[in-house]
Amino acid sequence: MRTTRRILIVPAILVLLVSCGSSKGSGGATTTAPAAATTTVGPDTSGDEKPVSGDAAEIVVKVGKDDSPDRVEQVKLGQTVELRLLSDDDEDYTVEGYNLEGKAAAGVEYDFEFTANKAGQFKVSSNTSGNVLLVIKVA
Repeated sequence: MRTTRRILIVPAILVLLVSCGSSKGSGGATTTAPAAATTTVGPDTSGDEKPVSGDAAEIVVKVGKDDSPDRVEQVKLGQTVELRLLSDDDEDYTVEGYNLEGKAAAGVEYDFEFTANKAGQFKVSSNTSGNVLLVIKVA
């Protein structure tokens, strides 16, 4: 099961329009409500870069450009991993040893977020091409 998490912020203007009505005698006072947050799972279609929080390890792979079976990314045992995969082709991805799989359309970034709670070396592969994209080493 993949546990991808992204936070999408509702634009403040929308919150203002919904929470503040215009009425006579309001004296022009404006109040702002805090923005709502939503968690989503799956491919990222926004194309926006998202910062990784805290002690998370961010791994970005552009399939066909910087992937390689010789590419090894080191991660600490217990660390959160944010793995971002982007391809010019439709893809079907697997993270070996963590039972993570995901599909993404061409040009759509796919994000895996998981806790590296198993020590060892784990291949990240494209089931579409059969290629190993990189190896995540957890120690």
